[in-house]
Amino acid sequence: MLVGHFISRPICHFLGYFYPAYQSYKAVKTNDPLLHTQWLTYWIVSTYFSLCETLGDTLLSWLPFYYEMKVVFLVWLVAPQFKGATQIYQKFLGPFFHRYEEDIDKHVAEVKDRSSKHLGKLAGQGLRHLRSQSADLISYGMSQLSRSNSDIVNSISESKLPPNIESSEIDLTNET
Repeated sequence: MLVGHFISRPICHFLGYFYPAYQSYKAVKTNDPLLHTQWLTYWIVSTYFSLCETLGDTLLSWLPFYYEMKVVFLVWLVAPQFKGATQIYQKFLGPFFHRYEEDIDKHVAEVKDRSSKHLGKLAGQGLRHLRSQSADLISYGMSQLSRSNSDIVNSISESKLPPNIESSEIDLTNET
């Protein structure tokens, strides 16, 4: 093992994320449709590579030169002169999506519909809970304020007044 996990990880992150993200930024600035296609294709392939990588790292990392092969694969995917991402997209992912596009769209729409209904129910429950708890909280706060005011009034009435003020001159009921 020449590279190993701890060295290959930052190299893979640079090759797989930082460099392509920067190149995507530059492609957006140029408004060149070919560059847009190249980097969108890369991100599609990269997404599926990341999914496979999770399993691959777990099952295959014991193989000699696994991490070195991973770095070489990422160079092949990302480097415009090799067009690895384009090749994988054209040979595997593009035909797969073309074949199953309607089914995928149908399932995505179902998931969106179910999740929006579920989120709507959760939001309604959350608002009802918030309303009931806010009423309780306001009621509790008011009782505490009332208790604090009566404690203040009691402490004033029990305190000694200066000689020039008589207790009959102070209205402790707070009625106006």
